[in-house]
Amino acid sequence: QAWTKYWVYLIIIYGITTILILAPQWFPLVAMLITVIGLYELIRGGSRLPFRGTNIYILVISILIFGALSSGFVLFSFMSNTDLLFAFFVVASFDAFSQLMGQLLGKRFIFSKISPSKTLEGLVLGLLLSIATGGLAHFVADFSFWQAILIAAAISVFSLIGDLAASAFKRWCGIKDFSSLIPGHGGVLDRFDSLLVGGSAMYLISWLFL
Repeated sequence: QAWTKYWVYLIIIYGITTILILAPQWFPLVAMLITVIGLYELIRGGSRLPFRGTNIYILVISILIFGALSSGFVLFSFMSNTDLLFAFFVVASFDAFSQLMGQLLGKRFIFSKISPSKTLEGLVLGLLLSIATGGLAHFVADFSFWQAILIAAAISVFSLIGDLAASAFKRWCGIKDFSSLIPGHGGVLDRFDSLLVGGSAMYLISWLFL
């Protein structure tokens, strides 16, 4: 199972990187596919609970928030391929480094009620290394070094928020994964929650400041 997760992750990373470099015009289609399947998984997860009272309220609010983030993510997908590559490198680095550092050095578990496997060491080192990745890759999107550092920090934090929000929703629904669509990873939202929110953050930063 661990090897399946590893190889599928590599296929996803290299597949998206290839699209962003060689055929960025196809990435909006990928983004729309992620949002449509993600919305289905969200509704499917929420529908497992009795359809009444607080459950309806939480599901409606979750759908509205997801809709806003998805809109930002789709708009993000139309940005230049250099901006897309930069944001994708940062999000992928945060996902990979936080998990790897947590497995190697993690001792203090945090967010235990939401995401039991997350550790303080993995989170801090993942954030620092993803920010460093952004600094090293500043030339990709033609940012200055310090611009890249600040943007990478914002994208990393929002990626974390997206990951925690998806985990909280799953705990509320009483499910481990949104689906079993992606071998070793679960559903589309299990794999792309960080990218969806991080991409939305990149679009917002670009719209407000760049």
